[in-house]
Amino acid sequence: MTSIIYSVGKDRFGVVPQGKQPTKQGHSNRRQKKIKELRGHLRRLKKRYKVANENERLPLQQLRKETREKLKTLTRAKTHRRDRKKKAKERATFTANPFQYMKRLFGARGSGKLENSREEVEEHLISVVLFAAAMNLIVKSVEKPSRGPLLSSGVRQPPVRAFMDDMTVTAKTVIEGRWSLEELERMIKWARMKFKPNKSRSLIVRKGKVQDVTFELAGEKIPTVGEKPVKCLGKKFDATLADMVNMGEVQVQLVEWLTKIDKSGLPGRYKAWIYQHGVLPRILWPLLVYEFPLSKVEALERMISACLRRWLGVPRSFSSIGLYSTGTKLQLPMKALTEEYKVTKTRQVMTLRDSKDAKVRGAKVKIRTGRKWKAEEAVKEPETRLKHSVIVGVTAVGRQGFGMTTKPRWDTANEKGRRELVQQQIRQMEEESRNVKAVGMKQQGSWLNWQGARSRALTWSEI
Repeated sequence: MTSIIYSVGKDRFGVVPQGKQPTKQGHSNRRQKKIKELRGHLRRLKKRYKVANENERLPLQQLRKETREKLKTLTRAKTHRRDRKKKAKERATFTANPFQYMKRLFGARGSGKLENSREEVEEHLISVVLFAAAMNLIVKSVEKPSRGPLLSSGVRQPPVRAFMDDMTVTAKTVIEGRWSLEELERMIKWARMKFKPNKSRSLIVRKGKVQDVTFELAGEKIPTVGEKPVKCLGKKFDATLADMVNMGEVQVQLVEWLTKIDKSGLPGRYKAWIYQHGVLPRILWPLLVYEFPLSKVEALERMISACLRRWLGVPRSFSSIGLYSTGTKLQLPMKALTEEYKVTKTRQVMTLRDSKDAKVRGAKVKIRTGRKWKAEEAVKEPETRLKHSVIVGVTAVGRQGFGMTTKPRWDTANEKGRRELVQQQIRQMEEESRNVKAVGMKQQGSWLNWQGARSRALTWSEI
């Protein structure tokens, strides 16, 4: 545990080198010396031009023009040489450690310093199990003053929920909320800990409207989400309780990431790799926690597809089927954003619906995905297909005997296995929709008639 904490601190904050670093004296090459000479020549010609008569100005003007052309050519060559060196350095840094390169590209390095030794960190460590047990004891003691909110499904949720040292207190009335805070403060003092009210937030909703009522903890006012919006588990909460502004921020963040990748100086195949392993995993969490409709996700995918076409050097008219399809004759190792979005939402529906916790299962949380595509209805069709496949069984192909081919069955799979089966069916349905679109394409869909051609799935090392 100590090694992990020390390594994370070292990677995040870095190591300050001891002593003064020597400075290197640079030297000019022949091109830089020539550029410096031409600039000095231009300055002298400018002074000469100001004091020259009418007969001398025309030749001086022509000479200045020729000198500028030479200077422009040398400056362009200098810029190209600098860009080539920068690109070569970026490629070397990327190939040495791609994931560390992505971390540096997408996020700024921490500005703090880790000044404690490993022994000091180990001395002040607290057992995670003991800490979780202590927090659970505190949470259970606060459930007495308040019964918790009653949801529309008829299930009453617990008043206090905790994840490590983060707590969420919910109450039916303001008075119950204040009782819960008083009990929490008493228990925290008993455990010789203390709250930080300035890092906490309060929210009071009455008849669908946010009320301007505040709470106090340890004699200090708790800011409201209207005064200071808060971010919890990657989701931002403010006084509007809506996701429109947050969805706009996610779109801006995606544009910023794509712009950084585009200006990184890496080859196109490296940029596509960064999208698959860097941008796609980072964008899926906001798509999960916010109520993104499918139409907005498709707009984000069009933006990503335009960048991928430019990076891979294919025409702008190249269909997205060729980029993301897994059934074409030449398959690329990239995933579509809409496909991953649908898989993520269906997994969320099944996780909440089939949860082992009765409170979570009985809450009947509605996953809103717009009017074009609904996650709850999308889960029913894969489940129907899987139940039908159990009745049909495994069919033999060619000269195969009975029982030669096996595959997971819906009726014998556990909860995790069923989620994986449904996700596979969602991906298969997406591939079927791509094939339907490809049938209507005369040129780019002609591969459907290539009966003798063998399909090939490219890997990143082959691109």
